[in-house]
Amino acid sequence: SRDEVIRLAHLALRAGDAAIEVSAFLPASLYLLQAVGLLEESDWIYHYDLTLQLHSSGVEACFVLGKFDVLNELAREVIQNAVCLNDKIRVYVSLISSISSQGRMCDAIDIGLGVLEQFGETLPSNLDDDEVITDYVVHTSALLAQLDVEEVLKKEMAQDESKKFVMQLLCNLIAPSYAGRPRLCPVITSRMVQLTLTHGRFRESAVAFASFGAVVSRSPEGITQGYGIGKIALSLVKRPDAKGYLSRVYVSVYSQINCFVEPLQACEESLKYGYEAGLSAGDVESAFANASFSVVLGIQSGSNLQSLANQMSLYSGKMKE
Repeated sequence: SRDEVIRLAHLALRAGDAAIEVSAFLPASLYLLQAVGLLEESDWIYHYDLTLQLHSSGVEACFVLGKFDVLNELAREVIQNAVCLNDKIRVYVSLISSISSQGRMCDAIDIGLGVLEQFGETLPSNLDDDEVITDYVVHTSALLAQLDVEEVLKKEMAQDESKKFVMQLLCNLIAPSYAGRPRLCPVITSRMVQLTLTHGRFRESAVAFASFGAVVSRSPEGITQGYGIGKIALSLVKRPDAKGYLSRVYVSVYSQINCFVEPLQACEESLKYGYEAGLSAGDVESAFANASFSVVLGIQSGSNLQSLANQMSLYSGKMKE
């Protein structure tokens, strides 16, 4: 009966989400996609929440597994049938990551900026202008200089739901902007820090401070402040609500900030840990970035080249798995 089918779909959703929680993405995709196959078009009306969650979780699992064609099909269903923008956010976040991981950085940025506008978060049109970039970075640096570190760490979690979605989208735009439109990156990271200082702590705040610290540390005179901002990021990522972001934080802090202050060997070891954390969380891109920078720092610190070559082969093998 149809009631039995819906009951099975609910069980598959619970099993799929539980599998995603422990980074078992292959079995998660099997549970979720089989359940999606049981659905009918009318279920978007009569079983909306179930249908939405199955598609959204399926998109997340397919992204990690690189099943981009299936991801696109599921995402299209959600974008067409979801009743409000908030219900599409999970899918947009994965879609942006999927598009950028395929090298289409500008497409990912355009989608992200378009969705941000729908939330009323409109960034300046002249984002590549040096004066605009400088204003964002200088203003954000000045705000941080006025605060004690403990003030930032003690901030309560943000309650504004729309701002939570904005932070998710901004966070997912960091990687494509860094690779495809690097002058946009300082603006995005500055805005994320500003939102944290204004509205409270977000899950993505650790990434915000790590990325902004890397921006500040690009100039020699900014390394001291950048190092302090990086410490805030490392403290924030220890919070349970920041689960899953450790790999992203570590690659920014240890390859872009701390390597100018601390021994390279220590940073190399931290990047190795970031690599393992990324694999465990299903964040393959950050894992690979940590691995790559750990080898670079190994070369710079005078490590044995054959050992580094073996290490890179090991990393590549695990990534393919």
